[in-house]
Formats: sequence, C-alpha cells, structure tokens
Amino acid sequence: ALPAGIVAFTLVAFFASIAAYSGTFVAQYYGAKDANACRRACAAGIHLSILFIPVYLILLPLSYWLLDIAGHPQALQTLERPYAFWNIVGGPFLATQWVLGGYLSGTGRATICSIVSVVGCGLNILLDVLFIFGPAGCPSLGIPGTFATVLRIPEMGVEGASIATMLSCIFSCIL
Repeated sequence: ALPAGIVAFTLVAFFASIAAYSGTFVAQYYGAKDANACRRACAAGIHLSILFIPVYLILLPLSYWLLDIAGHPQALQTLERPYAFWNIVGGPFLATQWVLGGYLSGTGRATICSIVSVVGCGLNILLDVLFIFGPAGCPSLGIPGTFATVLRIPEMGVEGASIATMLSCIFSCIL
C-alpha cells in the first residue's frame, strides 16, 4: 500500500496545500485583529477544497496509470488501486482538515488543533484494526455479540486501512 499511498498523497497534496494556504491569511488577519477577514479566508479555503473535487476525480485514472507503470506484481496492483482510490476520493476532506487546522492555528488555538489531531489519529488506529481485520481484529473477551460482529463489518485488508483514514479525516473535520 505504500506506493499507492505515496502516489495518492503526491497527487492530492498539491491541491490540498493550495486550499490550506488560507491559514496564512487567517494568521495575518488575526494579527490585524480582523475576525471577519479570518472567517472569510477560512471559508475561501473550504470553497477551494470543494472546487478541487473534479480535479481529484480526474487525477484518479492518472494514479492508476502511475501504479500500472511501476511494474508491481498483479497481486500487489490489486491491493494498490482501492487504496489509492479511497485516498484520492478523501482528498477534499484532507484539504478541509488542513484548512480548518490553519484557521485554528492562525487564530492562536493550536492546542485545539493538536487535540483534534490526536483524537483523529486515535480513531484511525481503532478503525484500522476494525476495518483491516474485521471481527477477528476485535477480541470478544468472552462477550457474545461484540461491536464488530454485531455491525457485520467485513475484513477489508489494505482497502480498509484507506477507508479508516478517510473516515478519521472526516471525523476530524466535524470535530
């Protein structure tokens, strides 16, 4: 999954960084004590995150092509494509997370930004275990009807890791 993650991040990060640059303006306006301009800069970053959705969809076939020309064995390519898919489809959420982080940091609330990041990473770890290994990843501890078995979450392997990361990113944006 590492090559797919690198390809997806490389394609997504450029556009996410453009949107996240709004945090620079937030900090500048915060220093000038212009709260309305801070909010407008953050909103502009979120709008860019949304406007880049078609770009991410166009980049999806490019990511597949890059993975194909890498010459990896077919078994590995089968795992790479879904991993790249979810990472690129999650690109707008990554961009939004960066924009909101820039807003919080730019307005002097880096502690909140750090707490949200830690909670999001913790959720990602839990979802990774659940989605990669399915019910087998969640020991029942002798309790019938555990969380994973009740929800009937299938074992998704590498693709599950990517889905977990995207869902954690969405959660961080909401938080």
